[in-house]
Amino acid sequence: MDNTTNTYQPIVGKNLIEILMFSMYSDSLIIFREYVQNAFDAIVEAKRQGILSSIKEGQVSITIDPASREIHILDNGIGINVSQAQPILLNIADSHKDGIGLAGQYGIGRLVGAKYCKRLIFKTSAKGENRYTEITFDNDLAQKIISNKEDKSTATQVIDRITSVAVGEEVPDKHYFEVRMEEVSERHRNLLNVGKVSEYLKEVAPIDYMLEFKNMLYNRYLPIQYKSLNEELDHIRLTVNDEIDIRKRYGLTIDGTGDEISSLQFFKFEDSEFGLLGWGWYAITPFTKAIPASDVNKGIRLRKRNIQIGSKDLLNQYFREARGNNYFYGEIHAVHPNLRPNSSRDGLTHTPEAIKLYEYIQEYFSDLQKLYHLANDVKNLSRDIHLSGISTPQSDKDRKEIQKKISFSVEQFDKIKTKYKNDDNIGEASDKVLAIYGETIKKTLENLPTDILPSNVTSLTDSGDTVKGEATPIVMPTTAFIPEEATPSAVTDIFAPLNKKCTPEEVKLIRKVFAILSQNCPISQRTMFETMKEKAIKQLCK
Repeated sequence: MDNTTNTYQPIVGKNLIEILMFSMYSDSLIIFREYVQNAFDAIVEAKRQGILSSIKEGQVSITIDPASREIHILDNGIGINVSQAQPILLNIADSHKDGIGLAGQYGIGRLVGAKYCKRLIFKTSAKGENRYTEITFDNDLAQKIISNKEDKSTATQVIDRITSVAVGEEVPDKHYFEVRMEEVSERHRNLLNVGKVSEYLKEVAPIDYMLEFKNMLYNRYLPIQYKSLNEELDHIRLTVNDEIDIRKRYGLTIDGTGDEISSLQFFKFEDSEFGLLGWGWYAITPFTKAIPASDVNKGIRLRKRNIQIGSKDLLNQYFREARGNNYFYGEIHAVHPNLRPNSSRDGLTHTPEAIKLYEYIQEYFSDLQKLYHLANDVKNLSRDIHLSGISTPQSDKDRKEIQKKISFSVEQFDKIKTKYKNDDNIGEASDKVLAIYGETIKKTLENLPTDILPSNVTSLTDSGDTVKGEATPIVMPTTAFIPEEATPSAVTDIFAPLNKKCTPEEVKLIRKVFAILSQNCPISQRTMFETMKEKAIKQLCK
């Protein structure tokens, strides 16, 4: 075989532009995740270079104007200087992100907004420069070029034809990146629905938890050995129009069932070959029934760099029962460097570490399945004891039969506890579930008439044992409970405008009134409550 020099120059056709600009994602809301992810990466880099002192100083502001059909997404990250702006923003899939230190890695997500508007504009400036760069993509022209079969332009030529570049003066201390989508398509008006966009970002964005969940559950049950892992979870402040510092929607109850969250169970996946692959948590509840689809928090979710991967149902396939994930709230954080989202971010890139992580998840979920089956069994026993207790015996025979049923139910409860006590995988979690129902049964027994209470059953211990056995205390993990103070950006800042209209005493009273209302507001109505609070404060400021 003769060795010859390859003189052929491959051509990257214009269809690549169609994929990147108009065919990447089927769900239009995903563009917000992509742009927030890029903003997050810019904030991480600003922290690395000392421009921001912490990632928590990072701010992403999304402004949606339905009237003008415009969307603005602005971050205070590293920005791009003039000399690098065109190579970075116009080169295709030439990103230097590795998916390890930064959330993204392919550098192709910046064009996803083009499908939904006439003009896509990037404006950016870096700290220390007194100029900005603005690049505009003419999306209508791009569509015409791509649909014209007679036009043989390459991908590079298409980019040249559809873009224009402007450079202007800027304040030297400013550092930012702004995405503007102008004339958003009427067919995609859901992108202009402020409430829908906000709720979507509460599900997928790298943001913090709501204060009540964070202080009363997450910090309280976070084991000390997980503290360093938790500190590596970065989050940014994210604003959508007037909704300041939006947060993940988890509260103190399961919205779809009304079940109270009694505690959180933490877990991690460590492999002898790969080391730590991931860690996570799930909510301990009575698991009275499956969480309905209307509950947007339903399911244990997969996240990388605190950004959700795939849909809320991604991990459903790893339960043996199709309904399994419908009983839980929770998160799994993929932390190994070789666990990276794929290009469409609907799963992890197929690496040996990803395969192993999914194996661990499947094995762990097979044990979680036991929890809701356990809860169903003891729920039925609790119900049987209650129904027996409210029965009215008509004879001594009836009374003995009732006593027999109650005694049998309590004995079954004790057997269930013994069965799960030595389970290495869910023993601690099962103890917590049994404690919930044990307390319910205990109260039921205490309220029974003495003439039907069996002589060998008087009460249950708090851990779920009958008085016939020795109480085994539930061993809770040592926790690092550090309540988060209500920061101005998270809670109190919304009252600041009142200082111009009201006396300090009046402002203090208004704060107190809303605090009391907030404490008594159902979790499911929290979004409406916050909206009404904002409107009320605006009215008071007039």
